[in-house]
Amino acid sequence: MERYIPGSGLEGGPTFSLGSQFEELELIGTVMQYKELGRRVIDRIGIGGSILSRPVIYRNKVFFGCCDKNFYCLDAQTGKEVWRFPTNDIIYNNLGADFSENTVFFCSMDKCLYAADIQSGEMLWRFETGGPIIADPKVYQGRVYFSSGDGIFYCLNADEARLIWQSSLKTETGVPALYKERIYTGGLNGVLFCLDMSGRVLWKFHSNGEIALHPPLVSENRIYFGSFDKNVYCLDINGGLVWKFECADLAYSPTKHKGRLYFGSRDFCAYCLDASNGKLLWKFRTGGFVVNPSIWNGRIYFGSWDNNIYCVDENTGKLVWKFPTQGFVTNTTASEGKVYAGSWDCNMYCLDAETGKLIWKFKTSLGTPSQIEPPETGIIRSAEIVWSPEPETEKDKYKSGADLGEYSINLSQYAVRSEYTQQSPYKTRKKEF
Repeated sequence: MERYIPGSGLEGGPTFSLGSQFEELELIGTVMQYKELGRRVIDRIGIGGSILSRPVIYRNKVFFGCCDKNFYCLDAQTGKEVWRFPTNDIIYNNLGADFSENTVFFCSMDKCLYAADIQSGEMLWRFETGGPIIADPKVYQGRVYFSSGDGIFYCLNADEARLIWQSSLKTETGVPALYKERIYTGGLNGVLFCLDMSGRVLWKFHSNGEIALHPPLVSENRIYFGSFDKNVYCLDINGGLVWKFECADLAYSPTKHKGRLYFGSRDFCAYCLDASNGKLLWKFRTGGFVVNPSIWNGRIYFGSWDNNIYCVDENTGKLVWKFPTQGFVTNTTASEGKVYAGSWDCNMYCLDAETGKLIWKFKTSLGTPSQIEPPETGIIRSAEIVWSPEPETEKDKYKSGADLGEYSINLSQYAVRSEYTQQSPYKTRKKEF
């Protein structure tokens, strides 16, 4: 069956076969082009029902944004929709949202920050900036702090969207972290900024690549963050380097628990480090990008772009269970014995945290997954299906950390495709800075 992606500008253009193995291979090939070019994928994601945002659990409700332009509120117990809030572009949120009493704050690529009533979904106010907003807001003491693609960092009054101050950092920055009356945020220019509560820059730390738009982790007077230069950094509170740990590809910002750091990378691995010295304790390899892990009851939960949700032991990194979806899984949230995760396949999943069994799933308004526009200059890849026999024992099955199912995919470079320098036939939104 073939369908057009509604509202994507693809009407009259190419069609996509839903559920086709070769459509998935083409999508994986496009993602791998971005990986090799050292660029982020999210700027070329089109409209569809796919979920990239991290679900947030607040007052027994699940909040998340979607590439169908809607921000959703579900009942956490049943998965039933409570309300949805329409915006004018896709929503990609690293943390999903933030809250203050009865108000939820979230952003959209339509350049706006929104405040809505958590019970009714009614809009309380919106604040428009000069660029698309990807990084989520942070609410603190009646103020909302956030960055926009216009290169400006904003501070608003949370009750009425009144601008208190703005700081021109001349780069888009990620979700801010607030710690001891300081604001820490990383930029696409590779700079980690430390600001005071009036927006004045106190110091900068330069990495050698874009800083992932996830919030830096600030704990016990140390700052941890990941970069496109393949390193996770640990700084002291004054911006001095304490240590750094190198991965094989882009590293995302970590989560800390019991003196350990847990984070994902585009090298397909989830990592565990000693927070004091950056020493590797274990790593778990999957078949795709790993982004944001979450922690509950001695276990680490994370999604992968190999379409699975994983649960591993926090001390050993050994697989406990995994749950397959039909699309990329970017973010997970573990809370009160449940794991929530959105997938590229247009569903939000709720699983039992102990067993990995499905409790409920919710389908977004568009059943067609989003498409990713290839970069202007890319690489044609030939997809080779390599059939692998089932391992003889469970021990062998999980030896490498990842079970790719019945087949694995080898993507080999074939040729440089000059056609990518021309106008792409995929008429999805193109974000420019």
